[in-house]
Amino acid sequence: MPHTFVGRTPASAADPLVGYSALAKTSTSRARAPGAGQGTRPTRRCYHMRSLNMRELSWPQRIAVVLASVFYIGAGILHFTKTEFYVKIVPPYVPWHPAMVYISGVCEIAGGVGLLVPSLRRAAAWGLVALLIAVFPANVFMATDPLAAGAQSIPPAIAWGRLPLQLVFIWWVLWATRERQPAAAS
Repeated sequence: MPHTFVGRTPASAADPLVGYSALAKTSTSRARAPGAGQGTRPTRRCYHMRSLNMRELSWPQRIAVVLASVFYIGAGILHFTKTEFYVKIVPPYVPWHPAMVYISGVCEIAGGVGLLVPSLRRAAAWGLVALLIAVFPANVFMATDPLAAGAQSIPPAIAWGRLPLQLVFIWWVLWATRERQPAAAS
């Protein structure tokens, strides 16, 4: 149902960073007070505004977003509670091992929280994709040299199986945060 703004629309309404929630809206089908129609203009569908508002997600995507959020927040917390393990799996050519572990933990927590914020959801997903790519060398190091990585207790099948699993994690966050496509008209 189309909407119009009540009263005069401020000049800032055209600014894509200003939310519509601050402006009063009313349906064009409702009766208005005399004189209220002066200075009003109908709004147009602003598709660039949709990225700032709640994304339309299917219920499986909503479940996937919540699960991914819990997963990444939990994994990020582990960087602070099991720091020694994560420091060992950082490849030797990467400098400042403890700092990298803490930074990646903060990024995982921030990404997990960002998945729950509609206006940040897609950016958080791409941030998590970048993080998954950035930590991939640690997964390779753990699989190729488990003794040096302190991962000798992890079966080789799991260490090597984790490598393609990174692609599944990337697909997961991108699919879960992708806006649902409208049904094709026939």
